[in-house]
Amino acid sequence: MRPFVLAAVCAAIALPALAQDRPIWFLNAGDGLATLGYAIPDSEDAGPMLTCDRTTRDAATAGKISVTIFVDEPIRGRTTSLEIKAGTVIGNFPAKVMPDEMNGGSQIDALVPVGAAVIAEFARTGRIKFTAGGQVVNPPVAPVAKIAGLMKVCRT
Repeated sequence: MRPFVLAAVCAAIALPALAQDRPIWFLNAGDGLATLGYAIPDSEDAGPMLTCDRTTRDAATAGKISVTIFVDEPIRGRTTSLEIKAGTVIGNFPAKVMPDEMNGGSQIDALVPVGAAVIAEFARTGRIKFTAGGQVVNPPVAPVAKIAGLMKVCRT
């Protein structure tokens, strides 16, 4: 899954002539598919990714945002709970765990309903924090306009 995520990061970020060495929030949206992510351009370091895919007819993903995070330490087992916090709103969602063999940690994937209160609060404030297996991923505030771009595709 990580190669797909990395390809999405590389394809989604329009880079200036000089490479950036700090993560940025990016939005890649169009034709029923949108990814909002936090990553370092032109690198394999990917942060949280939120994706809506309206091009698929998969009933399991309909009306849901696919959330992917990476944590530094391995998490045992194939499933865990992903806690998402936006402001004072907290949601817990079942998640799949996969080894992140490139970095030695774990990749966490969850499906979150588009209408979840924590997603609405994230869209309003740009603040989001993820916790899985006792590990925290806390990116900086996301631009609300980019979140709106994601939500436009998610709600279409």
